[in-house]
Formats: sequence, C-alpha cells, structure tokens
Amino acid sequence: MSKSSGGFAATLKALREFAGLTLAGLGDAAGLSRQRVHQLEAGAVKPTWAVVQALAAALDVSTEVFRDPAA
Repeated sequence: MSKSSGGFAATLKALREFAGLTLAGLGDAAGLSRQRVHQLEAGAVKPTWAVVQALAAALDVSTEVFRDPAA
C-alpha cells in the first residue's frame, strides 16, 4: 500500500481502511474514542507521541509509517 499525500491524517485513514477497521474499532483498539480518531483523520487535531504509538500498535505497523518524508 502506498502512502498518499496529506500527511498523518491521510496515512491514518488509509491504514485504518486497509486494516478493515471502523473508526470505533480503531478507537477501541488504540484506547481512543471514535470521535478522536475521526478528528485525527480529518486533520483537526495533532496527535501526541503516545497517540501515534497507540495507533501504530493497534494497526500493527511501525510508527515510522507516520513519519513526514519532508521533515
């Protein structure tokens, strides 16, 4: 699966959909609310490092997939 442009939000949504998870399903797996996952996917809020780690663990991916190649 290739990473589309759009940074963290787009990457998170693509990974969630690829994993076949709903917003609520990913939230449950990562210890977040469905609303917080939606806000993250919409780019309305920026994740803390702890949230990035929880999402990566829930999606069974490395935190490196969320890294901005332009940084």
